[in-house]
Amino acid sequence: DLIIMDVHMPVMDGIEATKAIRKSGSDTPILGCTADTFPDEIYKFKTLGMDEVVAKPIHLHNLLVSINTVVGEEIHSHSDGRKLVAPLELNFT
Repeated sequence: DLIIMDVHMPVMDGIEATKAIRKSGSDTPILGCTADTFPDEIYKFKTLGMDEVVAKPIHLHNLLVSINTVVGEEIHSHSDGRKLVAPLELNFT
């Protein structure tokens, strides 16, 4: 099982929904989706219970790599069997 959670939703946002899910005792992996991808925001989402965060607009490759990460197994790969690898992250520090 896997929950793909939009961070910004009406009525109850993804942060509050994640808190409620974790408070219920569920350890189902939660993959947050957001355009707020500043490092401090990603850190906040993870400390509040999301297992991984994928940036919007969502690119299929990044989504599949993130799903593999949160479920802890390689359930997605290239059609020829090659392993999906995360794209290089740019570091401007």
